[in-house]
Amino acid sequence: MVFSVEKGLLSGKQEYSFDNREDFFEEFLVQYYADHPPPAELILPHEIDGALAGYLTEQKAETCR
Repeated sequence: MVFSVEKGLLSGKQEYSFDNREDFFEEFLVQYYADHPPPAELILPHEIDGALAGYLTEQKAETCR
């Protein structure tokens, strides 16, 4: 599920389902944020690798231009 929170209030949620396999979460993040601008803060269930964090930072910078 992807929850959207604005000013401390839940403003929306989206539910996705997919096969649970290795690296599915990281693949989902790349695919999702290729089409959606990353928010100022992401709260994730576990840490992600540096390359993915860099990709998300880059995506965020592109949407701020």
